[in-house]
Amino acid sequence: MNDPVQIHASCAARREQGILLVGPSGAGKSDLLLRLVDAGYDLVADDRVR
Repeated sequence: MNDPVQIHASCAARREQGILLVGPSGAGKSDLLLRLVDAGYDLVADDRVR
Protein backbone atom coordinates (compact mmCIF):
# COMPACT_ATOMS: atom_id res chain seq x y z
CA MET A 1 0.00 0.00 0.00
CA ASN A 2 1.36 3.42 -0.93
CA ASP A 3 1.88 6.09 1.71
CA PRO A 4 -0.23 9.23 1.24
CA VAL A 5 1.59 12.26 -0.12
CA GLN A 6 2.05 15.13 2.33
CA ILE A 7 2.08 18.69 1.00
CA HIS A 8 3.29 21.77 2.88
CA ALA A 9 -0.01 23.64 2.60
CA SER A 10 -3.22 24.66 4.37
CA CYS A 11 -6.69 23.45 3.51
CA ALA A 12 -10.22 24.73 4.14
CA ALA A 13 -13.61 23.47 2.97
CA ARG A 14 -17.18 24.64 2.60
CA ARG A 15 -19.93 22.19 1.67
CA GLU A 16 -18.49 20.02 -1.12
CA GLN A 17 -15.70 22.44 -2.11
CA GLY A 18 -12.13 22.44 -0.81
CA ILE A 19 -9.44 25.11 -1.07
CA LEU A 20 -5.77 24.12 -0.96
CA LEU A 21 -3.40 26.98 -0.15
CA VAL A 22 0.13 26.18 -1.33
CA GLY A 23 3.21 28.38 -1.10
CA PRO A 24 6.59 28.82 0.53
CA SER A 25 7.00 29.36 4.25
CA GLY A 26 6.03 32.91 5.18
CA ALA A 27 3.73 33.40 2.18
CA GLY A 28 0.63 33.90 4.37
CA LYS A 29 -1.13 30.54 3.99
CA SER A 30 -2.09 30.28 7.67
CA ASP A 31 -3.25 33.91 7.78
CA LEU A 32 -5.50 33.38 4.76
CA LEU A 33 -6.74 30.10 6.23
CA LEU A 34 -7.82 31.88 9.44
CA ARG A 35 -9.63 34.51 7.35
CA LEU A 36 -11.47 31.73 5.49
CA VAL A 37 -12.46 30.10 8.81
CA ASP A 38 -13.76 33.48 10.02
CA ALA A 39 -15.81 33.65 6.79
CA GLY A 40 -17.50 30.31 7.53
CA TYR A 41 -15.14 27.73 6.03
CA ASP A 42 -14.17 24.59 7.94
CA LEU A 43 -10.52 24.07 8.85
CA VAL A 44 -9.25 20.84 7.29
CA ALA A 45 -5.48 21.12 7.86
CA ASP A 46 -2.78 23.69 8.53
CA ASP A 47 0.90 23.26 7.68
CA ARG A 48 0.70 19.66 6.36
CA VAL A 49 -2.04 18.24 4.13
CA ARG A 50 -2.34 14.54 3.27
